[in-house]
Amino acid sequence: MQLYEALNDRIYDEVSGNGFPYRDNPHYITDRLAKSDPKKVDNQIKEFLNKVDKSMVAIHGVHPLEIIVAATRENFDYLLEVADQPKIYSGHFTIDAGRADIHYLSDKAWPVVKDLQKARRTAAIEELMAGVPSGKVLTDMQEIYLAAREGRGELLLVKSNFNQPISITPQGFGYAKDGTVPGINDDIVNDIAWEVVDKKGRVFFTDQAALRQLGDIALLTRY
Repeated sequence: MQLYEALNDRIYDEVSGNGFPYRDNPHYITDRLAKSDPKKVDNQIKEFLNKVDKSMVAIHGVHPLEIIVAATRENFDYLLEVADQPKIYSGHFTIDAGRADIHYLSDKAWPVVKDLQKARRTAAIEELMAGVPSGKVLTDMQEIYLAAREGRGELLLVKSNFNQPISITPQGFGYAKDGTVPGINDDIVNDIAWEVVDKKGRVFFTDQAALRQLGDIALLTRY
């Protein structure tokens, strides 16, 4: 069993350490009679997957990335059953027998990740829209920036590829057209996103149409 690190649709490194790679199941049953007992076979698989899970928890604690599992549906269900933290496993796909090369795995994993990202963006938009009636949603850039710096940013949604150069003024900041001019901050959106994430908020960039009714950027505040 191997663990790979990927960026978008490309696997670029195999992870070693904390037990990985698991070359063989050390709990493989050699007794011919025991092999005919489905319950014993299942228990051995679960014991093995429990060890794998403990390795994954240790790695995820240091590198909290999305974990997509390539396995049979049955083994994935077993993994979730024995897992100490089942929520760290974001998705799953099955693989064809004998297919384990990295290009095949990345081609299968990427659509799972994209669907997951789309579902999370949709849920984030719904959460933000639910905060509009209570006055917790800000759409003015200066108000958003101030709230983010004060740690009030719970959820920031930004239109993909939206950026805004600014100039600093005594009253706060003014909008600029050219981010390459000396003294101009080339993109206040990056600063806002960093402030939200740094203070334990969430940030999503999206092209989904539902955000358009609020503009290019919107912030759901904690209070």
